[in-house]
Amino acid sequence: MDEREFCDRVLARLRHATRAEKAAVRAELEGHIEDRAEALTKAGYDHEAAMARAAEVMGNPEEIGGALDKQYPLGWLILSRVSLIFSILLAVSLVTSLHSVAELRDSVEARKNPAAGLRSGSVTGTYIYSVDLRADVGNDVLRVFQLGLTLRPDGQTGVASVALCNYDQNVFGTASQILIDNTTYETESGGELMPAGGSGGGGSGAQYWVADGIDVSRTDEYLAVCYDRFGETARLEVPLDWEGMLS
Repeated sequence: MDEREFCDRVLARLRHATRAEKAAVRAELEGHIEDRAEALTKAGYDHEAAMARAAEVMGNPEEIGGALDKQYPLGWLILSRVSLIFSILLAVSLVTSLHSVAELRDSVEARKNPAAGLRSGSVTGTYIYSVDLRADVGNDVLRVFQLGLTLRPDGQTGVASVALCNYDQNVFGTASQILIDNTTYETESGGELMPAGGSGGGGSGAQYWVADGIDVSRTDEYLAVCYDRFGETARLEVPLDWEGMLS
């Protein structure tokens, strides 16, 4: 179902709307579809697939048309209907149950530039660098995107700080807070899974967490970010760039 077919099926349910009013509804629907298609294009979809997917997730066109039809009862004066544009927008939002523009933006940002989406807390360290490791966990994607290192005065041990996020594989989906809350960290020298202190944030489109105070050793080649809950597991081994830090 493409954009035109979707709009035609919605408008077919508007029994009492005038031609001008139907044109206004079509314009609003097309605007919603184009906004979501633009977000999908940024997430990697080609234009044609993005438009088709955006029309699909709008919902059932007959149900939307039925909800909008109630805004145009028979006998209302045409001039009194001007204010109904706000009701139209509300009806579309309620029927389709789509995320807000801000939530959709957060979901796309976590895919394209998660460092920009990290608005609560920050990675600490004398040496901070970017990484890009991802793992599918159920419907979500767990992503590690930044790590900080600080070497202690003994020259053999240090402290690591790591930034991660998660988002639903569907760009319109909701990110699970459970995934971030149950992530643990393991080093070669420590040999144990441990929670780490830190700070988190984000919205329903993407969740973020900065774990800090993780003890590491110069003999450690990686810091493992792990998840094991409800039958779902993930393990991302983040390289500890001691050479880059000391160069």
